[in-house]
Amino acid sequence: MHATTDIPDWTTVECGIPYNPGSALTPQQYEIMYRMSPIQYVDAVVTPVLLRIGDIDQRVPPSQGREYYHLLKAKGMGERVQMMWYPENGHPLDKVEAERAGWDATLAWFKKYGK
Repeated sequence: MHATTDIPDWTTVECGIPYNPGSALTPQQYEIMYRMSPIQYVDAVVTPVLLRIGDIDQRVPPSQGREYYHLLKAKGMGERVQMMWYPENGHPLDKVEAERAGWDATLAWFKKYGK
């Protein structure tokens, strides 16, 4: 994410790593970032997951959402993991169709899996 986001300073600072635009991250810094990433816990996920992804998101790379989805599917989550892909939407998913479809899907998701 650090290399492709529009806010690389946020990705490091949130992990306790000072942001330095003039230097590359070290392997140790990448390890720190990995240890703080949800991807390291993918094998422990049991809760149903609904991913809503904008295909032109510059904040969170869409490729990360796709990777998370495929890893959850591969571990046998079946229909308890769903990915919604919104063409021509960035991070806020604020185009009319994305807003409508997102609300509908979220409501249906909570009706199905909420307690």
